Amino acid sequence: MAVKPIWGKRVDKALIDKNMTKKELAEKLNVNYTQMCGVIGGLVINETIKASVCAYLGVKE
Repeated sequence: MAVKPIWGKRVDKALIDKNMTKKELAEKLNVNYTQMCGVIGGLVINETIKASVCAYLGVKE
């Protein structure tokens, strides 16, 4: 099992602070939920999704 990167932990905290789920975030960003979760968890590399998440949540890469 992979260890979640620090960036993924910051995303999780930002979602809690915004009282938002990952599903809601995926819908707002119009991206695939499963792929976005993979990016947040560090299992999938997709710089476009990562940049969108960072911009929306105000999280540093």
